[in-house]
Amino acid sequence: MAYLQNISRFSANDNIGGIITLRVIRKDDVETFPEPSNGIVYGDIVPKAGRAFVVWSAILESSSTKSATKATREGASKQNTLPFLLPKDRAAIKPQLDLAAEDEFIVLFTDANGTNKIFGSLETPVRFEYDHDSGKSFENLNAYDCRFYYPDGPDNFFHYNGSLSAPPVGTAPAVVKYNGVAIASLAPGEVFNIISEFGFTNFYTSSS
Repeated sequence: MAYLQNISRFSANDNIGGIITLRVIRKDDVETFPEPSNGIVYGDIVPKAGRAFVVWSAILESSSTKSATKATREGASKQNTLPFLLPKDRAAIKPQLDLAAEDEFIVLFTDANGTNKIFGSLETPVRFEYDHDSGKSFENLNAYDCRFYYPDGPDNFFHYNGSLSAPPVGTAPAVVKYNGVAIASLAPGEVFNIISEFGFTNFYTSSS
């Protein structure tokens, strides 16, 4: 196969590191994902009705991507990661992060060179994990140390030439908690149905 072509020289001004924007969507909220061709997704990623990519605004210069090659008996596989920092310990977002740690995602990001890329697909979605560090002094950052990751398998970083949909606006999602533990996040109009043999004796609600 004749695939080799010339690779042009770039100056330092043509190659800027870092990630500018992160857009996140649950795998289960994607209706259509075009089949990648030669590492490029041509066409639009289409969310299900009422769903959309949301923007997670990370601390500037905290985001990056890394794709490590791992040799196996079956051939080469990838271990891909996208780490970033979210500022400040906030009650408004922690339940969302806890639920995200149990879910699967597709991440659309724009790097500092203006290149749009995708991390994950319907067949190879990415996972999420985070830690929190308050810092030891006023100069330290109080932040969530976050990471989207794909532990081992075929490469799932793709260039994206589709459109970038606007994030949803309006009321923030409701968070459902059971004894203080977040168990669901609901968009406006969604119903969370509890099926149980027990009644509502000694049952009460509280807001936070």
